[in-house]
Amino acid sequence: MKDERNDVPDAVSGVFRRAKRRTEMQAAAGGGRGGVEKGRGDVEKMLRAVESVGDHSKTLDCIFLNVPSVPYVDPTLDRNHAAHEWLSSADVYRSHKTSAAANDSAAQHGMARAHIPVAAAAVHLLC
Repeated sequence: MKDERNDVPDAVSGVFRRAKRRTEMQAAAGGGRGGVEKGRGDVEKMLRAVESVGDHSKTLDCIFLNVPSVPYVDPTLDRNHAAHEWLSSADVYRSHKTSAAANDSAAQHGMARAHIPVAAAAVHLLC
């Protein structure tokens, strides 16, 4: 039985890893929405990897540190800006600087656990 938990480097590499283009193009050429479903499956797989780590704070830090070193074409820096906005919003939830943290720390922790994997998925799609 294989262990379902991932470590942080595996999760972070999953955020920045894309499926092979040939496979996506063949699925899209096969008809219908095959390419879209393949991309959706790739994001769901990445979300499961990030959620299985358990230490969302460390995962968020590693993603933030690796975003500048990921090569992608973005001459206007719009995707770079959007990726950093997602990471910034996830950091706000993590840092307990919201009104929910002052009133209900359990709700704050739940929001952070829900928002950090979604921010990782956004970075996956942007970079």
